[in-house]
Amino acid sequence: MASRAALRLRAYADKHINSGSFEPLKQVMVTIGCASFVAECFHHDHMAKLQVIAAEKQKNALLDSRNLAAQALKDNRTEIEQTKETIQLSHQIIDQSKQRIAELEKQQVQLEGAVKESQEKVDAFKPPAKH
Repeated sequence: MASRAALRLRAYADKHINSGSFEPLKQVMVTIGCASFVAECFHHDHMAKLQVIAAEKQKNALLDSRNLAAQALKDNRTEIEQTKETIQLSHQIIDQSKQRIAELEKQQVQLEGAVKESQEKVDAFKPPAKH
């Protein structure tokens, strides 16, 4: 005696397979199609999440490089300003030094005159005679 499952399988085969019906094929195709659709949806969602993560990483890398470039620009501007200040201070020091040289040259003329005058006094000096 055949079991109930075997009887149902035989009834299904007689109704659909042996009669030339395409119902089993339709059922299989619909099942495969639905499963493929669901799998594709999951795959698409997963790929979209991976693309978002990759885009965020790329954006962060670009932000980091922009920040480095901005910092380099800021450092460059600071160095330019410091160099300008150094040049300005150098000009002031040079001007002060030129003024000091001019003062020393005037003083030198006066000192040369004083030395000449002192030498003339030394040459003209006659010690008093000894008693």
